[in-house]
Amino acid sequence: MPVSVGDISDRLGNKLIYQGSATATADTNVTGGAASVYVVDIDNTLNSTPVYLKLYDTASVTTGTTAIVGCYKGESSARTIYHVTAGIAFGTALSFACTKEAGSAGSTSPTNSVIVRLIAT
Repeated sequence: MPVSVGDISDRLGNKLIYQGSATATADTNVTGGAASVYVVDIDNTLNSTPVYLKLYDTASVTTGTTAIVGCYKGESSARTIYHVTAGIAFGTALSFACTKEAGSAGSTSPTNSVIVRLIAT
């Protein structure tokens, strides 16, 4: 499923990034350049094991090899929301992928769909 980016008016940011089926195949440069992320929302209700949302500051990602900027755990069979008060700055590009493994090395896609929502500027 392609990622969508919409303009919003919220005190936390002005872009809502939505991916209805995040996988280990990275969604790259979703904001078209530099960005800051303030909310990370991982809906992993369809999976009985945790997943990990990996954030990258590059437009070219090889999941399992490219260094991550951050990694957020989506609890099993649940929706997990992280609020990042100071924001996570991406100077080059905001890219992300979702895997079954934590850390830079993991590259296995979740078994079932994972919904990812990010609020960014």
